[in-house]
Amino acid sequence: MSMTYADLKTNIADVTENTFSDFQLNLFITQAEQAIYTAIDLPASTFTDSATTLTIDSATFAVPSGYLSTVSLAVKSAAGVVTYLLQKDNSFLLEAYPDTTYTAVPTHYAQFGENMYGGAANTLFLTVAPTPDAAYATIHTYKAYPASITSGGETGTTWLSTNFDNVLLNGALVEAARFMKAEADIVAMYDKQFTTSLKMVDILRGKIASDAYRTPTGAAPVGVA
Repeated sequence: MSMTYADLKTNIADVTENTFSDFQLNLFITQAEQAIYTAIDLPASTFTDSATTLTIDSATFAVPSGYLSTVSLAVKSAAGVVTYLLQKDNSFLLEAYPDTTYTAVPTHYAQFGENMYGGAANTLFLTVAPTPDAAYATIHTYKAYPASITSGGETGTTWLSTNFDNVLLNGALVEAARFMKAEADIVAMYDKQFTTSLKMVDILRGKIASDAYRTPTGAAPVGVA
């Protein structure tokens, strides 16, 4: 069942039997959304950026807006050859490739940030090694919080509110109960409902991942003896 932003606000007020401002409701909802997307690896929080091109002789590039973490990073040559990079700590890159003037097709990457190499505060970067010898296009799959249902207007919906409206409502109720300083048993009840609905979502996510691994004929997946 799909739940709109207006529906969600009404349901929070009805269940808690309380009146909140839109500012307060938005706080409950966005905190619940972040908790859900952090707890469970859902498709809606995975994005791909193919618009960034590496700069020759420069090992760093900025991450997309809203970036949380990298799932995979690949470089694509002008001839169309795609090379997936291995993730390492930045210290490994510095030790393995101490000569930053050496250039080649990058094979590794790491995340770093906050004022390093002239970066602004609270800014993250990705660095690759060896230093690029060409302006490679990148294929960067990463995690970020999707747009909140609070940003889509009264009739707005999101992937989460359309597919798992119960977990979104339960998560918002937990935040609302804490805000109201509700009795411990009430907070515990909302927490239990939220945890139960999260488990349901995680079970479905696991089934989706399992189905993607199976083959239609029942034969072993490629690469499995």
